[in-house]
Amino acid sequence: MLMSTVFNFIEPFHLKTSSFFPISLSTNVTLSFKPNSPIAAPRRPIKWHSSACAAGQEIDMERTKQGLYTAKPKKVVILWDLDNKPPRGPPYEAAMSLKRVARCFGEVVDMSAYANRHAFIHLPQWVVEERRERRHLDVLERKGVVTPSELYICSVCGRKCKTHMDLKKHFKQLHEREREKKLSRMRSLKGKKRQRFKERFVDG
Repeated sequence: MLMSTVFNFIEPFHLKTSSFFPISLSTNVTLSFKPNSPIAAPRRPIKWHSSACAAGQEIDMERTKQGLYTAKPKKVVILWDLDNKPPRGPPYEAAMSLKRVARCFGEVVDMSAYANRHAFIHLPQWVVEERRERRHLDVLERKGVVTPSELYICSVCGRKCKTHMDLKKHFKQLHEREREKKLSRMRSLKGKKRQRFKERFVDG
């Protein structure tokens, strides 16, 4: 069929058989080709177009130690604006609730709260009263008027202190100073050294 299609466009021509065959012939032979079937239009290749289910969603991939590529785990950073969204109740419980909600979107790697200076001046009334009672109790413990039923235990190193003022002094002189040294050391490092130092000494 293909040969008939091609030769249909070739006009009859005269060919000397002596130029193709070893036997010399004096006669001329006329060759003509006619198609056996009508010309069929050439078929074009069919193109298939496929679209992904999540065309508008890009998935970040990462390579594992085994050499396989898996979806990169999502990481979440919490930035809390205390000026526009202050906590209505105890701030620690509000922060923990916010962190639990953020875990639904991925791994929480960092959490920070921001506010202007005046935001810390206007404290809730229950916070003001609680701090006033705590200061009054600290003074009574320091004078020996009130004796605590249990010793105050440092949550970092486990040291026992007789009064709440001694516990605050111990934490500020020892643990707070050590953490400031580690943070200043971390700020001076860069790249992978900083990341390893943060995972080992700061985050831990």
